[in-house]
Amino acid sequence: MQSRKNNIEIFSTFVQFAGDHFGSWAVESKLRRSMQTCFNRIPQVTSESEYFWSLYWYKLWQIT
Repeated sequence: MQSRKNNIEIFSTFVQFAGDHFGSWAVESKLRRSMQTCFNRIPQVTSESEYFWSLYWYKLWQIT
């Protein structure tokens, strides 16, 4: 199994099973683009800042 290396990969990819075992990572393209846009909009915060982004997504979720 190939490991996911950054927050965009971790949160925008999902397991695709082959039978009853791991097949590959499936990418949700729209979510990936949306996350990349947010990361680009706030350049002083790296995409690896897990604490910042977890709060960011949580607060955004509360608003919608």
